[in-house]
Amino acid sequence: MLCPSCSSSIPSESQFCPLCGHSFSEEQNNLETGECPNCGQPYGFPEPAFCGSCGYQLSQPESAPLFIPQIHPDIENANKNTSEKPITNDYGETLTRKNIYFTAAAVVGIFVAIGIFLIGGAMLLSQKGGQTNLGATLTPNRDAIFTEAWQTVISEQAISDLLSPVPSLTVTPLTEWTSTPTLAQVPTEIRITNLNQEVEEFIYFYWGLIDKKDYDTAWHYQSDGFKRDFNNNNFNTFSSGFQYTRNVTVLIAKTINATESSATVEADLQFTTIDDKKSAITTHRYNLIKVNNQWVIDSAIKVSTETAP
Repeated sequence: MLCPSCSSSIPSESQFCPLCGHSFSEEQNNLETGECPNCGQPYGFPEPAFCGSCGYQLSQPESAPLFIPQIHPDIENANKNTSEKPITNDYGETLTRKNIYFTAAAVVGIFVAIGIFLIGGAMLLSQKGGQTNLGATLTPNRDAIFTEAWQTVISEQAISDLLSPVPSLTVTPLTEWTSTPTLAQVPTEIRITNLNQEVEEFIYFYWGLIDKKDYDTAWHYQSDGFKRDFNNNNFNTFSSGFQYTRNVTVLIAKTINATESSATVEADLQFTTIDDKKSAITTHRYNLIKVNNQWVIDSAIKVSTETAP
């Protein structure tokens, strides 16, 4: 049923309207009757909108009340305070929009003026430098021209010089390095330029292995005859001969004669013992042969001995 006070639809057994609080108990005590003007059938109160018998419209329905939202006073006052709050600077002065726009335009104008001043100064310096230093800076050094091109005015003659072909350079090939042929896997390489130097470098190389205590590699650079005659074919005999030696120094090596398959070289050696005592300088003569395209020591004799300085 409809509430006669607010026209809201409510359950028929309600005693009060849940929206407006209208009491139906008093309404039931004061019921009156009326008749439909179309068919004469009676109806009770409150008056219905339509006749229950013939459907005749008895009254105009009331429109629902229009809901207008209300703004809380605190929110409205807060909005007013925010919109009306003036902008102040560090000195407490109130700034208007016109003041702010003027200040921003002034700052932009200052930066633009500084930029124009710097660019103009750079152009003047460039022109002045081009007039005075053009002849001095045009040298065959291409790198220098490219480095200073941004600040100098290059004439047509300078551009022609710049584009001219670079003179060809004579390249001298480096001396070849050849790896040590394998009697054993040895990573060391010997630099070879000619036959005499080749055999001399081998002597330095061989004694360098002994100086580094690499006796195993040095053993492979001895011929079978040298191992038999000087070391009894025993590696321990060879390595133990240097147990009291700390360093070996080849002072000089000199080729006596050399062919593609054999050579004779003399070398001055000096030994340093483990207690840092230097031996006398001894001159040894080595006969070398080639085995599998690699020099090896085939024999050695002591030629002379000089007292250590």
